[in-house]
Amino acid sequence: MTIDEKYKKAGEIISTAGGTPLPVNDTLIKLLKFFIMEDELDFIAAFAEKKSQTMEQLKQSSGLSEDEINKKDLKNWLKLGKERQWDYKNIDKRKGVLVKLTDF
Repeated sequence: MTIDEKYKKAGEIISTAGGTPLPVNDTLIKLLKFFIMEDELDFIAAFAEKKSQTMEQLKQSSGLSEDEINKKDLKNWLKLGKERQWDYKNIDKRKGVLVKLTDF
């Protein structure tokens, strides 16, 4: 499966997890590529059959230990926190242009 196919599959899984499914189109795929790292796609695939899982079920469907699941989550949030610090405060002054605040 190509990386684009994995993002499309992740979009389908996420889209059907809520009440009203979203269309999985190019815009959604671009958003997913921005917010979801490639190494998280297999983790999202663990929710294909069952959207809501206990930790035990998630360990079984993902093949990860509880520590790996927790570390993966923490690692991702720390990475996103460093990569995605934007100047939302002044978006009006810049007429909708969002500027990155920091480079790590």
